[in-house]
Amino acid sequence: MKFHAIAKTLAVLPLAVALTHCDQADQPKLAKPGTYAFDITVKMSPRAEAALKQSKTGLVVDAWYYGDAAPRYRDKADSLGRIFLGDENWSFSSNARKMHLKGEPIELAGLAQVRDGQPLVLLSVETAEGDPDNPIKCHDYIGAIRAAQQTPPVLLCEFDTERYWEDAAESAGQ
Repeated sequence: MKFHAIAKTLAVLPLAVALTHCDQADQPKLAKPGTYAFDITVKMSPRAEAALKQSKTGLVVDAWYYGDAAPRYRDKADSLGRIFLGDENWSFSSNARKMHLKGEPIELAGLAQVRDGQPLVLLSVETAEGDPDNPIKCHDYIGAIRAAQQTPPVLLCEFDTERYWEDAAESAGQ
């Protein structure tokens, strides 16, 4: 009896291994860890900082990775001519101001469909409570990951009724 149980297991084993390898073959190849990693900085206006501390909510960073479609892949692109390469979403404490994004969900196979082979990123930051009437609004960042690696993006947040960062730039003569 023991021999029959072992024989049955050995007969099914190659099928199980083959099915497991099929699932892995369907998975997209991802970038090596750190290949597309970069840091960001979030700056709050004084009023937004006070509101964030009072609410005690965290920050959520969304990164949407894409590239401009190469001419022969435009039929695979969205209506704006972009090829989707992956996204990541991170939650941070309300005190976090410097964050590290891994860029690991970028599908390498999709880079062949991108005009220059370089991924771009759309970054957004919001408070964790997800309230659409949230008074803290943050500016988005859109740019090449290579540029973000060279100079970490700074995302500015302010109360929705203030022009803190615009007024600060004007007063500094920028």
